[in-house]
Amino acid sequence: MNRFRAFQFLMLLLAGSVLFGCASGGLPQPIVDHNRDYDFTAAKTFAFMNRKSGPAESVVLSDMEINRVNNAFERALTMRGLTLVEKREDADILISWLLVTKEQTDVRSYNSTSYYQCWGCGPAVSDVSVRQYTQGTLIVDMVDPEMRKSVWRSVVQSKLNAEHELEGQQERFNNVAEHMMAAYPPQ
Repeated sequence: MNRFRAFQFLMLLLAGSVLFGCASGGLPQPIVDHNRDYDFTAAKTFAFMNRKSGPAESVVLSDMEINRVNNAFERALTMRGLTLVEKREDADILISWLLVTKEQTDVRSYNSTSYYQCWGCGPAVSDVSVRQYTQGTLIVDMVDPEMRKSVWRSVVQSKLNAEHELEGQQERFNNVAEHMMAAYPPQ
């Protein structure tokens, strides 16, 4: 496997893992915003917007990964009473999502005790821990096709895990999509 293909595969695994949840095992709380004047009860159908290239930090996903994410959001929205339509012009609302990644550095400094872990046995020793990780941000927008403006947004951030297990990936995507869409429609 050439280096570019290996890099793409690694990024695919990293991108999928943002949807697996954060490193502690739980799902991070999404930040949700919406247009308070918009009538969400009028939205009965939805379609996915064509994917545009995002910022330089966005991950290039394969068609398989895009389909898994789309399937997860289709499932979550269908559970909320919306119906997927094939043609964007037939949709009451359009769904757009983007995954952005950013390399981060976590630097922590702390004092540790001396050789025998005894407070009185010797001087305290300063220690520094440096850890590199990838921060992932998944952004989901619901766009009114007539206004051509976002009317609802859910954003979730998480440290990405480099999980190599693809088994059960769709179920994890489904869980994250349901979690992100839990506040839809707004009350």
